[in-house]
Amino acid sequence: MKRIGLITTLFFIAFFFTQCSDDCGSDVADSPRPIGVKSLRTEFVTLYSQEPNSHIDSFRIAVYSEFDYARLHHFSFINAAYACSPPYYSPPTLGEFIDSIKVYATSDYRGSNEITSQIYFDGENSLSEFNAGIARQMETNYRTSSLWSLKNKPTSSDTFSFSFYYYSNGSIADSSTTQKYFIRE
Repeated sequence: MKRIGLITTLFFIAFFFTQCSDDCGSDVADSPRPIGVKSLRTEFVTLYSQEPNSHIDSFRIAVYSEFDYARLHHFSFINAAYACSPPYYSPPTLGEFIDSIKVYATSDYRGSNEITSQIYFDGENSLSEFNAGIARQMETNYRTSSLWSLKNKPTSSDTFSFSFYYYSNGSIADSSTTQKYFIRE
């Protein structure tokens, strides 16, 4: 009888230590939030699998963001992750960490190297008007990336590279630079 009691006790102890925690399969409430931007990367991308050409309608500037998360340590004798469905985490947005964006060209684009007002999201919002609302709109369509377009052609054909500076609370939080790309007037 002692063996049956011991086996039953061990079974219940093993069962107890392998149970999922309270947040198993939970919704957004207990999800870890990002603590910052890990990296931002920009590059020219062609549209619709076209051959790359120098017209501003044939390419976009893609901005890829990656976020940092704090590690959460929970005490457990046995990892119970196999028994749980993963919780749902709402994706972070760039607007949570970035207040404004400035963009500079390596050479004169349209009378100036500062071209923030020349870059648009979906042809409506200029990056010079960047705020959290625009960031939410951008990332509704592209969660970890955004596609931005040039509104106008340059005054003269040249090879351009664009430097993006991302600001948070008045200071530079991160920066990225595109590869060189020939753009025709």
